[in-house]
Amino acid sequence: MNGWRLIGYKFLYETEYKELKKMVSKSAKYYQEHPLARKRKAMYDSKFESSPSQKKKRRELAKHNAAHDKKYGAASRKGMDASHTRSGIRYKPLSVNRGSKTDMAGDRRARGGR
Repeated sequence: MNGWRLIGYKFLYETEYKELKKMVSKSAKYYQEHPLARKRKAMYDSKFESSPSQKKKRRELAKHNAAHDKKYGAASRKGMDASHTRSGIRYKPLSVNRGSKTDMAGDRRARGGR
């Protein structure tokens, strides 16, 4: 199909696809336009991701995923992401697991709750 492109489950015409690529978030646009800020963010992100607490969190999720896959198979969590919630690790769709105002301790503390 000349001029068409499959995106997810939709076929988009090439011009529509190019317009879609232009639509980015405000923060993404900011970092595209400010290389120094992008570099500073990259440095912070690498420092944060290499912290012992983040390494521990990733190990915990990997262990949980391995145990889940052994019991149910990897296909059972396709499109799902392990999420740290108040009631332990739960699987949520990838699009939903972006932080929660009620389940994340940092968000609760930022809003004055414990």
